[in-house]
Amino acid sequence: MKMNNKKDSKAIWQEIYLNTKYQSDSCQTYCDVIQKEFKPDLQQFALRVKNTTKTINCPLPDNMSNLAIKDDISIMNIATFALSNKINSNKTELFYAFNQTEISIYSDDRYGLATHFDYDIIIFIKSYLTEQMNQIKKIIEHNQKTDNIMPDINIKLPSRTMTFNVDDFLEFSSRKRGGNQYQLIKESLLRLLHTKISIKNYNPDLPIREGAFSLINDFVILETTKKGGATKINIDIPRWIYDGIVRKNKPTVLTLNKQYFNIKEGILKFLYRYGRRLLGKRTEVKISLKEIHERSGSKNNLNMFTRDLKKILKKLEKNSFEEFDIFYETLGRGKNFLIYRKKASKKLSIEATLHKNTNNQIQLTDELISQVENIAPSYCPKWLYNQFIQYNNKKGWQKIKNPQKAFLGFCKKNEERHHNGNYP
Repeated sequence: MKMNNKKDSKAIWQEIYLNTKYQSDSCQTYCDVIQKEFKPDLQQFALRVKNTTKTINCPLPDNMSNLAIKDDISIMNIATFALSNKINSNKTELFYAFNQTEISIYSDDRYGLATHFDYDIIIFIKSYLTEQMNQIKKIIEHNQKTDNIMPDINIKLPSRTMTFNVDDFLEFSSRKRGGNQYQLIKESLLRLLHTKISIKNYNPDLPIREGAFSLINDFVILETTKKGGATKINIDIPRWIYDGIVRKNKPTVLTLNKQYFNIKEGILKFLYRYGRRLLGKRTEVKISLKEIHERSGSKNNLNMFTRDLKKILKKLEKNSFEEFDIFYETLGRGKNFLIYRKKASKKLSIEATLHKNTNNQIQLTDELISQVENIAPSYCPKWLYNQFIQYNNKKGWQKIKNPQKAFLGFCKKNEERHHNGNYP
């Protein structure tokens, strides 16, 4: 393929950047990913990039306890864990069938199914991988905007093993340190290892990946307390989870609110994950209670499930989710529904002016958070937002005509300084 000028080269790179779809198996670096499923001319270009660049290691997160919370959107419409807080070795299987898809979640009698507390470890793994891939994509994208005809770096993909300190996980999941936490996490790892998920998709038009996998593969306890509890762990990440995140086109992950870890009931964790997936850009969704019951994996019949759900929703009224409310509605016998309704975007709304000028008000909405994550993935959007507000409260807002545009420019500038090593 003949490279006529710099513009042609960058246009080809942009096409690769936007359109790559792949499975990460056998890929070691970012350019391996690009090369894998492209037409010959782009494959040759990617190979040329690969052979003329220096390879560097995948960047690691600075603070593993402060990662953005991520879960796999493709299985957020079901309970992938036992709802009960108690360990029950008699409940060893969940089965779901809908939209020409079958999902089985099963374990053996010795360990029982993984609980919603155990599943927090899976969320930790997904959040860790997502942060690494965001860093890689940002570095490549930044480098591609320079004067080089081709990118001059190639980055190794994240490892399929994850090593972490248990204290970081406890802080990430809003749990207290000490006590029996270090022993409990060993028991959680065993349940995750023996809990398997099998997915069959009979509709090729649905973007659901088929496969079967344990929630985690092998794990090794690297360091322990004097009483034998785990303080440092190495986990092999299943390929299905890894491939859902380490992809160029669009990872199958969705951000959860930090409030998620304050939820103590399994049914509420399921309702939150399902609502977060359903709503998207919509302001309201109405779902039949029968469907909610089927997707929850509850072993109770529909009447008992409805009774318990009403009690849970009454408790939720006093401490509701930050993003949306859940309402119970009945239109008669057999016509019961749950309504998910987004709240007004008042979360984190701060008046961005000393003079109480409402034209300068900025709201850190979900849409703005998404923009900030794309522009400055090295930072927490809330932290950048607070820094921007504090800075302009001191300097004054008179010269800022478009506060949101100025804020995004502030985020971009901080990200560039970060990559140049001039900013924390």
